[in-house]
Amino acid sequence: MKRLILMAFLLTCVMMPARALVRFTFEPGSVSGVRSDVQSAMESNVSALLTEIDNAYNGKRSLNLSGLNIESIARNRLNAVWDSAVHFYPRMKDVSVKLVRDFQGYQARQILVRLEPDPTYHGSLTRELNVSFNRKGVITGVRLVDSDEISPEAFFEDGIAVDDLERRMEVVKWVEDFRSYYLEGNAQAIEDIFSENAIIITGSVHSVKTKMGDGSFQIRKEVKYNSQNRTQYANKLRQIFKKGKVKLKFDRISVRASGTYPDCYGVTLHQTWKGPNGYEDVGWVFLLWDFSVPDQPQIHVRTWQPDEIIHNEGDVLGLPDFFIPTTPNR
Repeated sequence: MKRLILMAFLLTCVMMPARALVRFTFEPGSVSGVRSDVQSAMESNVSALLTEIDNAYNGKRSLNLSGLNIESIARNRLNAVWDSAVHFYPRMKDVSVKLVRDFQGYQARQILVRLEPDPTYHGSLTRELNVSFNRKGVITGVRLVDSDEISPEAFFEDGIAVDDLERRMEVVKWVEDFRSYYLEGNAQAIEDIFSENAIIITGSVHSVKTKMGDGSFQIRKEVKYNSQNRTQYANKLRQIFKKGKVKLKFDRISVRASGTYPDCYGVTLHQTWKGPNGYEDVGWVFLLWDFSVPDQPQIHVRTWQPDEIIHNEGDVLGLPDFFIPTTPNR
């Protein structure tokens, strides 16, 4: 009887799928100056994260992030993305990327993942995970971004000071968070990131049909703008999110430091908006960020202009179009 039980146990072990292990490391040339224990903590954390994502995908189950050294906000946001049926898995079992420094810690960028196939989606299934850490190696954020969006390293000038580069990487991290809030349907986070007196200009493009004197019709594009406060903007988004997901794509990103106030940065984004009701537009978004409180940055200005009225980059609103006081109110 004991022999039969042992054989049954061994057979069960053989039939059970092996736990997939994903190994993550930083490229050696990028970790200079980082304490070895912090590097080890970050690599172990991301290895465990990618392994759990891979196993959850293959097991068709929810994520179990309880064993990870990850901040609760980051855990909740990643669970929210996964629970909204956005599933993905790492493309490789052995992953190595460069360590990137930002103002508050570190980042692991461009970890390639693949989305679960969706018959209604016809674009690329390849995405990237960007993971951020504090200076102790604890995960502070996990962001899913399009793999064909411009790498942030591409829009920094040569010879930029190290501390300014780290601050700009911090800006990029928060811009990616801002984009992710739309994917998550998190209107409250969007409302909170705007300052109390933020200027928010939104717009939409509509086709207008005009009957001509000869009986024919002329169709032209008409742009309608709206100025809203942060509560009005967030409430409108809440109504949109009830209908489904909003997909944002950012490209041609630029980050410019303010010459007036060192903690303010202007971010210009070329944006494609796809709403759940089929509405879609393409245009330019400008965001004026204030990082005077580094872990709680706020947006003072958000503008939007459609592609139809932009003939060159000089037509896009930016830092020179807005007055920034030397001591912005927080």
